[in-house]
Amino acid sequence: MDILQFFIGPVIVFLIVHVIMSIVYKDAEKKDKGFVFIGYKLSYRRKFIRSIWMLPFILVLYIGIYWLGDLTTNEYMTIGVIFLLLVLIDIAISYVKWKKNEKVA
Repeated sequence: MDILQFFIGPVIVFLIVHVIMSIVYKDAEKKDKGFVFIGYKLSYRRKFIRSIWMLPFILVLYIGIYWLGDLTTNEYMTIGVIFLLLVLIDIAISYVKWKKNEKVA
C-alpha cells in the first residue's frame, strides 16, 4: 500500500478547514497573552513561539512512526523531510509576518 494514500485525504481536509478558519478569524482580535487553543486567534509573535514549540512534538511523532510503522527507508526519509520542511516553513512565515507586523505598528 502506498503511503501517499494516507496523506491525500487529510491534506484535503486540512486545506478546507484552514480556508474556512482563516475567513472566520480574519478580522478577529489577535491575542498576545494568555492561553489560546485556536491558532487563528494568535498574534504573529505568538504563532512564531508556538511553531518553535512544535519541534519536539514533531520529533516525538516521527520517532513514534519509526517504531510503530512498517515502512521502507525511502518512506521514512520522505516523511522526515516533509515534517522538517513543514515546520521550518511555518517558523519562517510566522517570523516574517511578525517582523512585518511589528514595523507597521
